[in-house]
Amino acid sequence: MKSPFASIQDFFRALNQADVKYLVLRNYESLLEPELYVDGHGDIDMLCEDSQQIVGLVGARPLTPDKDGLCGDGIHYSIIVDGQPVKLDLRHLGDGYYCTKWEQEMLDRRVGHECFYVMNDEDYFYSLIYHAVLQKRSLGEDYRSRLLNMSRWLGLNVTDGSEREFLRLLQDHMRDNGYRFTYAQDHMVPNRFHLVDEGLIEKNRALQWKHLVFDMKVKVIDWLVELKHCYTR
Repeated sequence: MKSPFASIQDFFRALNQADVKYLVLRNYESLLEPELYVDGHGDIDMLCEDSQQIVGLVGARPLTPDKDGLCGDGIHYSIIVDGQPVKLDLRHLGDGYYCTKWEQEMLDRRVGHECFYVMNDEDYFYSLIYHAVLQKRSLGEDYRSRLLNMSRWLGLNVTDGSEREFLRLLQDHMRDNGYRFTYAQDHMVPNRFHLVDEGLIEKNRALQWKHLVFDMKVKVIDWLVELKHCYTR
């Protein structure tokens, strides 16, 4: 088991030296800045072939239920870097975060950036649409601005940057490449699949039900919080 790391660079060096197939999913521009991880605020979102390989290699610990409400789900972990806890989200091949075919091709097409690996520009753009529109409750202005800039780099014709326009581009891309919308094994990941072509959704009744139940719980909690605010005003 690996000892705590002196820096984020040391963490990635350990993965690279072990020839682990991984990539950082997004928001990697300031990933090497130590200030990002002060007081446990920073985290690293990754896609890999085998999350347990990374866990064993770096000595990552699952987030515990009494502290974070999670335990040993194969996704949410932490490591110690320069004395600070750093959260790792280890999305892995076949977990439904994206469809398996796309996840494998993302890993096959990965490119080097600084001392770690990331997606190529095209995969990053379309996966970010998927994440920002379908895996969030709504498209945030920060993601909208970023996607507009990325579309210009790729030479794509984007006009108003609406959810509908980005989804049209994403669905065309998925049809062209044989990708599907899939329910993540992590039921806490939102999926706004009512916005997409039903024919592109990979059916999984069990996972669909888990997501539905979790979404209902979230809505009930939101309603109770709003109700409490109404009575305390």
